[in-house]
Amino acid sequence: TRPTPALVERYRQLFDGARSDNDRRLCLGALAGVADPGALSLALPLLSDAAVRAEAALAVRKIATSIKAQHPQAAKEALQRLR
Repeated sequence: TRPTPALVERYRQLFDGARSDNDRRLCLGALAGVADPGALSLALPLLSDAAVRAEAALAVRKIATSIKAQHPQAAKEALQRLR
């Protein structure tokens, strides 16, 4: 199924409510399965958080790979941020 803006917003709310690094890791693990550019906007800022960087990088890579056919520029820019 295609992700909806409501789904991405729900993940945004989950991240806002995350109280620990473990909570953010769990959210990133689930977010990795959301094939939507909006999911990248949630995961990319967490690349600068050392505590969850590995999970954020994995999520960004999975999301970018899943959207590259429909959103090649967004996928390319996201993958470049991993370098």
